Amino acid sequence: NVGDMVYLKIAPYKLKKLAKRVNQKLSPRYYGPYEVIKRIGKVAYELKLPDDTRVHPVFHASLLKKAITPNVEPQPLPDCMNEDWHLEPIPEDALDTRKNEQGIVEVLVKWRGLPDFENSWESVDKMRAEFPGFLLE
Repeated sequence: NVGDMVYLKIAPYKLKKLAKRVNQKLSPRYYGPYEVIKRIGKVAYELKLPDDTRVHPVFHASLLKKAITPNVEPQPLPDCMNEDWHLEPIPEDALDTRKNEQGIVEVLVKWRGLPDFENSWESVDKMRAEFPGFLLE
């Protein structure tokens, strides 16, 4: 209903550039709560998302879950999510390096706008190819 507060399920997002996170199960399944500002047709709703969100604000009812306690501070959508529901993470810092079991040199990457549990080990060669300006040392 218009005026209700709902949580938004964003499980449909995909990591566009890099492999899916090993710890993806720890990522939030729902974001919000957000206010329903309009019903569109029989099964879609428009939400009042933060102004800096690049995602289209209309969602199918199956992606929404009514908030029981509406006075909760909304959890923001990830900064690196684009309008196609893809995460386009940008490396912020190289925290550590190692050689994996296959002898491939990897770097522990801190991703801009993502929590620390999303830090991930990435191949140095892959990082150089995808982010040529990123300092790995």
